[in-house]
Amino acid sequence: MRKVLIADPNTPFATVVGEALHRMGGYQAELAATGPETRAKCATLKPDLVVVDVDLPECDVPALIGQLRESLPALAVVLIPYSQNDVPPGLEIQGILTKPFFFPDLPELVNKILGQPEYSKPETYFIPADKTQAQKMTGTLIEKPVGTKPLRLLNQPVTINSENRASIEGHVVALSHSLRDEPVLLTQGKKVITIAPRLSQSAAAALTEVVTKAWQSHNSGNEVLRFEGDSESTRYMLYSLGVAGDLILSVALRVRIPLPTVRKLVREVAEQLEITVMG
Repeated sequence: MRKVLIADPNTPFATVVGEALHRMGGYQAELAATGPETRAKCATLKPDLVVVDVDLPECDVPALIGQLRESLPALAVVLIPYSQNDVPPGLEIQGILTKPFFFPDLPELVNKILGQPEYSKPETYFIPADKTQAQKMTGTLIEKPVGTKPLRLLNQPVTINSENRASIEGHVVALSHSLRDEPVLLTQGKKVITIAPRLSQSAAAALTEVVTKAWQSHNSGNEVLRFEGDSESTRYMLYSLGVAGDLILSVALRVRIPLPTVRKLVREVAEQLEITVMG
């Protein structure tokens, strides 16, 4: 069992990384939010790898890494800076991921550094892209999503009209309220169907652009999780889930809400939206 310590003051981020490593199989992950806590956790856990955010408080990060290696000479380190320029010269590290980054990049980098675990991978299921591919038994293997059933992945767009718009908007508003009034938006391509709470036109456009780029860049599956923002003050977690056709339901969270809770709430609303638009 590989041991990984995630040293980051952003608890939602650290929790997400730890959960992802656990779901990959073969990893034990623990969290630390400060320099002193990182030293204490390393002493007890004796991790194979530590992921360190450049903004880790109550410490000088290069000095901290040196201190950790005094007791754990073989310790591998992944640093999360804002840019390559934030990496101190001569610092011995095994990996760098600059902010923001596509979330799966970090677990994949950890696998690359430590090697593929011998444990089994998460449960997967088969989603054919269309009937022809289904007949040929080709398609995409993705992690089994949270929820009672797979959402429909359709090639054709769905229709938003006067009959279903009010219900759609109600679901989005309710989801925002359940997530402490954090921004929730439903998009169709680059078009915003509805957003709650109401944002300025520029803010809504900027968030829509982020959602669109994140969705276009994801490799497979029906959800996207990544962290956005160019500083700690602007950093937020973006979570997007495909609803049906080309509809995407997204949330942008700055508050600390456990990821399982976020996924469950978004999934439930996505299923309600699917029923509303598809019948």
